[in-house]
Amino acid sequence: MEKKARLRKGSADEMNPNPAIYDEEASVASAELSPSGHFPVFKRLRATMFKHRVKRVPRLPGHRHDLVIPDQFKTTKSAEDVLLCQSNSRHILVFSTGTNIRLLAACRTWGMDGTFKIVPKWYQQLFTIHAIVASKLVPAVYCLCTGKDIGTYRYIFQALIDKAAVLKVGLNPDTIICDFVTALIPAIQGYFRNNRLQGY
Repeated sequence: MEKKARLRKGSADEMNPNPAIYDEEASVASAELSPSGHFPVFKRLRATMFKHRVKRVPRLPGHRHDLVIPDQFKTTKSAEDVLLCQSNSRHILVFSTGTNIRLLAACRTWGMDGTFKIVPKWYQQLFTIHAIVASKLVPAVYCLCTGKDIGTYRYIFQALIDKAAVLKVGLNPDTIICDFVTALIPAIQGYFRNNRLQGY
């Protein structure tokens, strides 16, 4: 019973994913258990852990105009700001950290992509920008957008350039890999002039 209580508390109090919390507790328990001891499998605890996690997360309001992001979700565990900017008029949220902006500044190749399937209600797409490090995509910027027009992409790029200026770094990738989305290409060309565009 004590094991389940620790898992419920971990789900409610920690920001780690539930499977990671379970793995950590299972590892501790395996060192403590007697041969007759038993630790429940994750599949049997998943619903309970999720229920306790949901209690901690604020519910979405009825309309995006009423969305207020609590302070605890605006920073990372290391107290670095993660909500880069929020446009109430364009309904865009841009999430990134100073560390991630510096990573983009250091990388010569970026990847950009939008997905439309896994976004909260009210938003049309999750647009992401990745630094390509040692042939691996490293997510650096997440944007929730209500549109996929040139103005949306310009707003995002301007927010990144403004943050980079504060950090005294430049954002000048040599290559940007992306889908050839009609509105994205002119926005990229307007903000990152000296690069080569490459399709997926």
